[in-house]
Amino acid sequence: MRALSRSSWTHRATRAALWLPLGAALAASAWQALQVRSATAIGRRAAASTVAFEQGPPSAAVTVLVLGDSTGVGVGAHSPRHSLVGLLALDFPRARIVNRCRNGARVADLAEQFADLKARGERFDLVLVLAGGNDVLRLTPPGLLLDAARGTLRALRGLASTVVWLGSANVGASPRLLRPLAWYAERQTAQRVRLLAQAAREQDVAFIDFFQRRRDDLFAADPGRYFAADGIHPSSASYAHCYQALRRIARLGERLGAARPAGTPPED
Repeated sequence: MRALSRSSWTHRATRAALWLPLGAALAASAWQALQVRSATAIGRRAAASTVAFEQGPPSAAVTVLVLGDSTGVGVGAHSPRHSLVGLLALDFPRARIVNRCRNGARVADLAEQFADLKARGERFDLVLVLAGGNDVLRLTPPGLLLDAARGTLRALRGLASTVVWLGSANVGASPRLLRPLAWYAERQTAQRVRLLAQAAREQDVAFIDFFQRRRDDLFAADPGRYFAADGIHPSSASYAHCYQALRRIARLGERLGAARPAGTPPED
């Protein structure tokens, strides 16, 4: 067999060096697609079996309305009682809680969730808004998102004494996302969270910002604890963390009255 010349070896090595990064990129893209497909399938099954938690005690002392997406439904929590709304109900058993959250809802869908309540002239002591994550995932144009947030908050005037908006955590922190998609999702989250915070500030509405860069993100630091099985939705631990932030920042004890004794665990 004739030995390859030095130039032939160099040529083949050069070709290999050019193809290796492409092959690695294609493999990474295929793995990413599988991860997203798997996460979507798991998330849909979880969403289909999760019912938004509500509470209606016979002698309600205060009323709370919850608007938003699957995070308000409680997808990813161990049980409805471990969702953010379930924890709220556990803390304030005399609160009437109306939960209008829907899986997949975007900010533009919120007004429809409470239109009938406003038409009937109902009033609430507190409205919680949990929305924005789907606008990141579906790449809602920034201008449309800002307009939708402003419109929603204007429509909420007269419906509640207090409105609190809970912003999305960093979608790019998901363990299902590889770089560079994770970086892209982080940038998109940061941009949309800023817009929602701006709309809230304009309407004098409290905005709780859970966004952190991935390197500083509590949820990214321990994904097994803070992400549900789909790697997208929050886990029970995430809901507990966000609820404690809500309770502290929004001063729920002052707004909603007496709470249950500290240390009472949620029911399974």
